[in-house]
Amino acid sequence: MFASVIMCLERQPLLYAVTTAVQQRLGESQLQSSTKIAWCSVVLLAEPRQLYPMLETTLSAVRRQPADMSSPSAHALLWCVWTTAFPQHPGRLFKEWLQRGIDLGDMSTAVEVLLADSEWRRDQDEDLTWIGLLQHTSRPGPCQEVIRKYSCGRELPGWFRVQDGPWSKSKVSKNKPELAKYMQRFANLEKFAQPASGNHWEKLGAVIDFVEHRLSTAAPQVPDTVNEMLRLLDSFAQRREHWLKVAGGAKAEVLLHTYGLRTWQWHEVAVECGTFIGYSAMRLALQMLAGLEESPDRAGPRVFTIEVDPVQACIARHLVDLAGVSCSVEVATGQVRDVVPKIVELFGAASVGMVFMDYKGTAFHSDLDILEDTGALGIDSRLLADNVALPGAPLLLWNLAFSPSWELTAFAMTEFHEPNTEDWMALGRYCGPAGPAPAAPASWQHLSWHTDHMRRRACGLRPTEGDMFEADRVAYSRHVRRHYNAAGIQAVPWHCHARGGLQDAPPQTTVDGCGNRSGDTTMHSVSGAASISFS
Repeated sequence: MFASVIMCLERQPLLYAVTTAVQQRLGESQLQSSTKIAWCSVVLLAEPRQLYPMLETTLSAVRRQPADMSSPSAHALLWCVWTTAFPQHPGRLFKEWLQRGIDLGDMSTAVEVLLADSEWRRDQDEDLTWIGLLQHTSRPGPCQEVIRKYSCGRELPGWFRVQDGPWSKSKVSKNKPELAKYMQRFANLEKFAQPASGNHWEKLGAVIDFVEHRLSTAAPQVPDTVNEMLRLLDSFAQRREHWLKVAGGAKAEVLLHTYGLRTWQWHEVAVECGTFIGYSAMRLALQMLAGLEESPDRAGPRVFTIEVDPVQACIARHLVDLAGVSCSVEVATGQVRDVVPKIVELFGAASVGMVFMDYKGTAFHSDLDILEDTGALGIDSRLLADNVALPGAPLLLWNLAFSPSWELTAFAMTEFHEPNTEDWMALGRYCGPAGPAPAAPASWQHLSWHTDHMRRRACGLRPTEGDMFEADRVAYSRHVRRHYNAAGIQAVPWHCHARGGLQDAPPQTTVDGCGNRSGDTTMHSVSGAASISFS
């Protein structure tokens, strides 16, 4: 049943029958299995109230077996409670579990759900409480100091408990099961096993140190401070390890090109899905503020950026604040599917003028469905998706290419600071609701699954296959592009001319919203790099 959700299969009567049968025997399951079943049921079944008895059974299991609670279980269960509008509030449940002696380390990932809820309700007091919890599951250093800044020194109650010292093997198995199964054979994975290690907070702390020690200490000035911040982050990304992945270079040019394709209205918002450290949000904010120079007294569009990791959300807020554009950038915590309805509530229907997707590519297409279904997109809105060819976002590209609601152009460029690696960015223009794309073939469904496999490998979670090196990335990008080309989807090389200004590129083959190929589309580029071509 879990696989059926991940593969996004159609809801079938058989699945419904299996789910119902499993629910009837839920009390016999282990807590971790029960919470997975609850999560799958919420995703698969349409009527939330039908799931209340199942959620009550699962919550009863937590009361009986508090020692069995794990971080994945806490996150899944609180998300189910929140999403279905269950009568018990997730924040009160979380505090109840803490008071029953459940260690915070066994529930730390659930803070994302709690922050998503408190931010939506604009409950600043709870915001500070949940951010304060993050201090106790983070390592001392720059990241912890940033968290302290946004918790405003919130004191935690005396009954609060978090385990000191390193986790035992059993605690790792409970909270990071995918990692634990490899640790018996690969001792080097121990570095990922402890609290906070999974988010690479030490590396992100190095970014904070690098910026804070070099950024001008004078009061922020726009655009100078923003440009200085972006230059510093570009410089850090050039380091030998190249682990800081931001949409710089040609990708930044495509981002700004996309922003400039439409005339913005004062009430519109640019939505970024996948904030990371706020790099692209700052670029967009700079463009928006430049557009307001002619009418300084008039409100203008703003950037609303979504980040699922609450620690990275705090880091992004900190860097945006140092750059002096916090007045134009709002960082929201949560999953895209949970935050999109909030955007419509805050800014209104058809208020999203542009969407930039830069996170997990296998979620792009389902989150785009939510953007369309909620009415967030206006006619002529633009969608830009990064990493479409590496590691890949096949189902999104299929939908943009073959849905009558969209017009697609795919751009090809080299990866930032990886001159031998080709990636694509997909640019879509929304034509209005006109029906879905035909179902993607099974080979594309499997390719989508495999791109997630490669993401895990890149994170070190497929040690039997070894680390990913440049040659692996080049070969995998070529493998993904073969699928795209076989379906008639071609990319336009992103031509960059050193002389500056917008230059006309030669006519290229693109795919229109009906899946028909045409060769009379003229694209433009922004200067800044040498011209490149791809086979």
